[in-house]
Amino acid sequence: MIGLRFKDSHIHKFTGFPVWLSAIILLFGFPFIKSAGNFFLLLLGIGVLVAICYYYKRNIVSFLKIALWSATFVILGYTTYFTTLVRSSANPSVDMYNVDNPVSLVGYLTREQYGDWPILYGPDFVYRPGSKVVGNLYAKGDKEYVKIGENRKTDFSAKPTDDDLRQIAQQHPHWDVDKIGPHLFPRMWDAGNERNQEYVYRTFGNMGPDEQPNFGHNIMYFVNYQFNWMYWRYFMWNFAGKQNDLQGLGNRRDGNWNSGINFDRQNV
Repeated sequence: MIGLRFKDSHIHKFTGFPVWLSAIILLFGFPFIKSAGNFFLLLLGIGVLVAICYYYKRNIVSFLKIALWSATFVILGYTTYFTTLVRSSANPSVDMYNVDNPVSLVGYLTREQYGDWPILYGPDFVYRPGSKVVGNLYAKGDKEYVKIGENRKTDFSAKPTDDDLRQIAQQHPHWDVDKIGPHLFPRMWDAGNERNQEYVYRTFGNMGPDEQPNFGHNIMYFVNYQFNWMYWRYFMWNFAGKQNDLQGLGNRRDGNWNSGINFDRQNV
Protein backbone atom coordinates (compact mmCIF):
# COMPACT_ATOMS: atom_id res chain seq x y z
CA MET A 1 0.00 0.00 0.00
CA ILE A 2 2.97 2.34 0.53
CA GLY A 3 3.78 2.11 -3.16
CA LEU A 4 0.36 3.48 -4.05
CA ARG A 5 1.21 6.71 -2.23
CA PHE A 6 4.16 7.52 -4.47
CA LYS A 7 3.55 10.59 -6.63
CA ASP A 8 5.32 11.75 -9.75
CA SER A 9 7.63 14.04 -7.78
CA HIS A 10 8.70 11.20 -5.44
CA ILE A 11 9.62 8.95 -8.34
CA HIS A 12 11.42 11.72 -10.19
CA LYS A 13 13.58 12.40 -7.11
CA PHE A 14 14.27 8.65 -6.92
CA THR A 15 15.09 8.53 -3.23
CA GLY A 16 12.59 6.43 -1.27
CA PHE A 17 11.17 4.62 -4.29
CA PRO A 18 14.21 2.36 -5.05
CA VAL A 19 14.44 1.39 -1.37
CA TRP A 20 10.76 0.43 -1.31
CA LEU A 21 11.03 -1.48 -4.60
CA SER A 22 14.08 -3.45 -3.42
CA ALA A 23 12.41 -4.30 -0.12
CA ILE A 24 9.27 -5.58 -1.84
CA ILE A 25 11.22 -7.80 -4.23
CA LEU A 26 13.36 -9.19 -1.38
CA LEU A 27 10.23 -9.88 0.65
CA PHE A 28 8.55 -11.88 -2.09
CA GLY A 29 11.77 -13.52 -3.27
CA PHE A 30 13.00 -14.56 0.16
CA PRO A 31 11.28 -18.01 0.16
CA PHE A 32 13.12 -18.90 -3.06
CA ILE A 33 16.59 -18.12 -1.72
CA LYS A 34 18.22 -21.50 -1.15
CA SER A 35 21.89 -20.66 -1.65
CA ALA A 36 24.34 -17.79 -1.89
CA GLY A 37 24.17 -18.05 -5.67
CA ASN A 38 20.42 -17.54 -5.67
CA PHE A 39 20.78 -14.56 -3.37
CA PHE A 40 23.42 -13.03 -5.63
CA LEU A 41 21.22 -13.49 -8.70
CA LEU A 42 18.32 -11.88 -6.86
CA LEU A 43 20.44 -8.88 -5.91
CA LEU A 44 21.71 -8.63 -9.47
CA GLY A 45 18.16 -8.69 -10.78
CA ILE A 46 17.12 -5.99 -8.32
CA GLY A 47 20.05 -3.85 -9.39
CA VAL A 48 19.14 -4.20 -13.06
CA LEU A 49 15.48 -3.40 -12.35
CA VAL A 50 16.37 -0.32 -10.29
CA ALA A 51 18.71 0.88 -13.03
CA ILE A 52 15.96 0.50 -15.65
CA CYS A 53 13.50 2.37 -13.43
CA TYR A 54 16.02 5.16 -12.90
CA TYR A 55 16.66 5.45 -16.62
CA TYR A 56 12.92 5.57 -17.43
CA LYS A 57 11.79 7.34 -14.24
CA ARG A 58 10.00 10.03 -16.25
CA ASN A 59 7.79 7.48 -18.00
CA ILE A 60 7.06 4.72 -15.49
CA VAL A 61 4.51 6.43 -13.24
CA SER A 62 1.39 5.15 -15.02
CA PHE A 63 2.89 1.69 -15.50
CA LEU A 64 3.86 1.56 -11.82
CA LYS A 65 0.35 2.41 -10.67
CA ILE A 66 -1.19 -0.31 -12.87
CA ALA A 67 1.36 -2.87 -11.67
CA LEU A 68 0.83 -1.98 -8.02
CA TRP A 69 -2.94 -2.11 -8.22
CA SER A 70 -2.77 -5.42 -10.06
CA ALA A 71 -0.44 -6.91 -7.44
CA THR A 72 -2.65 -5.55 -4.65
CA PHE A 73 -5.76 -7.26 -6.01
CA VAL A 74 -3.88 -10.52 -6.61
CA ILE A 75 -2.66 -10.53 -3.00
CA LEU A 76 -6.14 -9.59 -1.80
CA GLY A 77 -7.61 -12.49 -3.73
CA TYR A 78 -5.18 -15.01 -2.28
CA THR A 79 -5.85 -13.82 1.27
CA THR A 80 -9.26 -15.51 1.03
CA TYR A 81 -7.46 -18.84 1.43
CA PHE A 82 -6.68 -17.84 5.02
CA THR A 83 -10.30 -18.66 5.82
CA THR A 84 -9.54 -22.26 4.85
CA LEU A 85 -6.55 -22.38 7.22
CA VAL A 86 -8.56 -20.83 10.06
CA ARG A 87 -11.46 -23.25 9.57
CA SER A 88 -9.22 -26.32 9.42
CA SER A 89 -7.31 -25.21 12.53
CA ALA A 90 -10.62 -25.33 14.42
CA ASN A 91 -10.83 -29.10 13.65
CA PRO A 92 -14.41 -29.17 12.33
CA SER A 93 -16.24 -32.46 11.87
CA VAL A 94 -15.84 -32.21 8.08
CA ASP A 95 -12.15 -31.51 7.42
CA MET A 96 -11.29 -33.86 4.57
CA TYR A 97 -7.94 -32.40 3.50
CA ASN A 98 -6.87 -31.05 6.92
CA VAL A 99 -5.59 -27.75 5.54
CA ASP A 100 -4.03 -26.41 8.74
CA ASN A 101 -0.41 -26.18 7.56
CA PRO A 102 1.44 -24.88 4.47
CA VAL A 103 2.23 -28.35 3.12
CA SER A 104 -1.42 -29.42 3.07
CA LEU A 105 -2.39 -26.01 1.71
CA VAL A 106 -0.20 -26.55 -1.36
CA GLY A 107 -1.93 -29.85 -2.07
CA TYR A 108 -5.30 -28.21 -1.54
CA LEU A 109 -4.55 -25.34 -3.94
CA THR A 110 -3.20 -27.71 -6.62
CA ARG A 111 -6.34 -29.88 -6.28
CA GLU A 112 -4.40 -33.06 -5.58
CA GLN A 113 -7.49 -34.64 -4.01
CA TYR A 114 -9.14 -34.74 -7.43
CA GLY A 115 -6.38 -36.82 -9.00
CA ASP A 116 -4.64 -36.28 -12.31
CA TRP A 117 -5.37 -37.20 -15.90
CA PRO A 118 -3.88 -36.54 -19.36
CA ILE A 119 -5.37 -33.70 -21.36
CA LEU A 120 -3.32 -33.32 -24.54
CA TYR A 121 -0.91 -36.28 -24.52
CA GLY A 122 -1.21 -39.69 -22.91
CA PRO A 123 -1.94 -43.42 -23.30
CA ASP A 124 -5.01 -45.54 -23.93
CA PHE A 125 -6.50 -47.79 -21.26
CA VAL A 126 -4.59 -50.88 -22.41
CA TYR A 127 -1.59 -50.35 -20.05
CA ARG A 128 -0.68 -48.46 -16.90
CA PRO A 129 2.03 -45.83 -17.39
CA GLY A 130 4.77 -45.45 -14.81
CA SER A 131 5.29 -42.64 -12.34
CA LYS A 132 7.80 -39.83 -11.97
CA VAL A 133 9.12 -37.76 -9.07
CA VAL A 134 7.66 -34.26 -9.00
CA GLY A 135 8.98 -33.09 -5.64
CA ASN A 136 9.65 -33.98 -2.05
CA LEU A 137 7.08 -34.99 0.55
CA TYR A 138 7.29 -33.16 3.88
CA ALA A 139 5.75 -33.56 7.32
CA LYS A 140 5.75 -31.27 10.34
CA GLY A 141 8.54 -32.06 12.77
CA ASP A 142 9.41 -30.68 16.19
CA LYS A 143 11.08 -27.51 14.93
CA GLU A 144 10.72 -27.60 11.15
CA TYR A 145 9.23 -29.50 8.26
CA VAL A 146 11.26 -32.62 7.47
CA LYS A 147 11.46 -34.66 4.30
CA ILE A 148 9.72 -38.02 4.64
CA GLY A 149 9.75 -39.19 1.04
CA GLU A 150 9.14 -38.29 -2.57
CA ASN A 151 5.98 -36.98 -4.18
CA ARG A 152 5.23 -38.98 -7.30
CA LYS A 153 2.67 -38.60 -10.07
CA THR A 154 1.69 -40.72 -13.02
CA ASP A 155 3.85 -40.04 -16.05
CA PHE A 156 1.23 -40.11 -18.79
CA SER A 157 3.88 -39.50 -21.44
CA ALA A 158 5.69 -42.74 -20.53
CA LYS A 159 5.79 -45.47 -23.15
CA PRO A 160 4.76 -49.03 -22.26
CA THR A 161 7.51 -51.28 -20.96
CA ASP A 162 8.62 -54.42 -22.76
CA ASP A 163 6.71 -56.47 -20.18
CA ASP A 164 3.57 -54.45 -20.89
CA LEU A 165 3.88 -55.05 -24.64
CA ARG A 166 4.62 -58.73 -24.13
CA GLN A 167 1.56 -59.16 -21.94
CA ILE A 168 -0.66 -57.24 -24.37
CA ALA A 169 0.60 -59.37 -27.27
CA GLN A 170 -0.23 -62.55 -25.36
CA GLN A 171 -3.73 -61.37 -24.50
CA HIS A 172 -4.47 -59.85 -27.92
CA PRO A 173 -2.37 -61.64 -30.58
CA HIS A 174 -3.96 -59.75 -33.48
CA TRP A 175 -3.14 -56.29 -32.08
CA ASP A 176 -0.32 -54.18 -33.52
CA VAL A 177 1.79 -53.52 -30.41
CA ASP A 178 3.96 -51.04 -32.31
CA LYS A 179 1.01 -48.62 -32.30
CA ILE A 180 0.49 -48.85 -28.53
CA GLY A 181 1.77 -45.86 -26.60
CA PRO A 182 1.01 -42.25 -25.72
CA HIS A 183 -0.64 -40.10 -28.37
CA LEU A 184 -2.37 -36.75 -28.78
CA PHE A 185 -5.79 -36.07 -27.24
CA PRO A 186 -6.21 -39.25 -25.18
CA ARG A 187 -9.81 -39.61 -23.99
CA MET A 188 -9.84 -43.29 -23.01
CA TRP A 189 -6.86 -43.35 -20.67
CA ASP A 190 -7.89 -45.04 -17.41
CA ALA A 191 -6.45 -48.58 -17.19
CA GLY A 192 -8.43 -49.34 -14.04
CA ASN A 193 -11.69 -51.25 -14.39
CA GLU A 194 -13.26 -50.90 -10.95
CA ARG A 195 -16.11 -48.86 -12.48
CA ASN A 196 -16.35 -50.82 -15.73
CA GLN A 197 -14.31 -48.17 -17.56
CA GLU A 198 -13.38 -50.50 -20.41
CA TYR A 199 -17.03 -51.32 -21.10
CA VAL A 200 -17.87 -47.59 -21.21
CA TYR A 201 -14.90 -46.86 -23.47
CA ARG A 202 -15.84 -49.60 -25.91
CA THR A 203 -19.53 -48.73 -25.88
CA PHE A 204 -19.22 -45.01 -26.47
CA GLY A 205 -16.07 -45.34 -28.59
CA ASN A 206 -17.82 -47.74 -31.01
CA MET A 207 -15.23 -50.48 -30.41
CA GLY A 208 -15.73 -54.20 -30.70
CA PRO A 209 -15.21 -56.53 -27.69
CA ASP A 210 -11.56 -57.19 -28.56
CA GLU A 211 -10.79 -54.33 -30.95
CA GLN A 212 -7.59 -52.36 -30.51
CA PRO A 213 -8.26 -48.71 -29.59
CA ASN A 214 -6.95 -46.01 -31.90
CA PHE A 215 -7.18 -42.24 -32.30
CA GLY A 216 -10.51 -42.49 -34.13
CA HIS A 217 -12.05 -44.36 -31.21
CA ASN A 218 -10.86 -41.60 -28.86
CA ILE A 219 -12.61 -39.02 -31.03
CA MET A 220 -15.81 -41.10 -31.08
CA TYR A 221 -15.68 -41.42 -27.28
CA PHE A 222 -15.15 -37.68 -26.96
CA VAL A 223 -18.15 -36.91 -29.19
CA ASN A 224 -20.52 -39.60 -27.92
CA TYR A 225 -19.74 -39.54 -24.20
CA GLN A 226 -17.84 -36.45 -23.11
CA PHE A 227 -19.69 -34.01 -25.32
CA ASN A 228 -23.08 -35.57 -26.14
CA TRP A 229 -23.78 -37.57 -22.98
CA MET A 230 -21.98 -35.53 -20.30
CA TYR A 231 -22.45 -32.01 -21.70
CA TRP A 232 -25.18 -31.73 -24.32
CA ARG A 233 -27.60 -33.93 -22.40
CA TYR A 234 -27.31 -31.80 -19.24
CA PHE A 235 -27.54 -28.64 -21.31
CA MET A 236 -30.79 -29.79 -22.93
CA TRP A 237 -32.19 -30.91 -19.58
CA ASN A 238 -32.09 -27.25 -18.56
CA PHE A 239 -33.30 -25.67 -21.78
CA ALA A 240 -35.53 -28.35 -23.36
CA GLY A 241 -36.63 -31.06 -20.91
CA LYS A 242 -35.94 -34.49 -19.46
CA GLN A 243 -37.09 -37.75 -20.93
CA ASN A 244 -37.66 -39.21 -17.44
CA ASP A 245 -36.07 -39.35 -13.98
CA LEU A 246 -34.46 -42.75 -14.45
CA GLN A 247 -30.68 -43.16 -14.24
CA GLY A 248 -29.44 -43.36 -17.81
CA LEU A 249 -26.60 -45.65 -18.83
CA GLY A 250 -26.35 -44.54 -22.45
CA ASN A 251 -29.48 -46.34 -23.66
CA ARG A 252 -32.29 -44.61 -25.53
CA ARG A 253 -34.95 -45.24 -22.89
CA ASP A 254 -33.56 -43.68 -19.69
CA GLY A 255 -32.29 -40.28 -18.65
CA ASN A 256 -32.06 -38.56 -22.04
CA TRP A 257 -33.26 -35.08 -22.95
CA ASN A 258 -36.63 -34.55 -24.59
CA SER A 259 -38.38 -31.36 -25.62
CA GLY A 260 -41.78 -33.00 -26.12
CA ILE A 261 -41.73 -32.22 -29.85
CA ASN A 262 -42.16 -35.35 -31.92
CA PHE A 263 -39.43 -34.79 -34.51
CA ASP A 264 -36.61 -34.58 -31.92
CA ARG A 265 -37.39 -37.85 -30.16
CA GLN A 266 -35.39 -39.83 -32.64
CA ASN A 267 -32.30 -37.83 -31.67
CA VAL A 268 -32.40 -38.13 -27.88
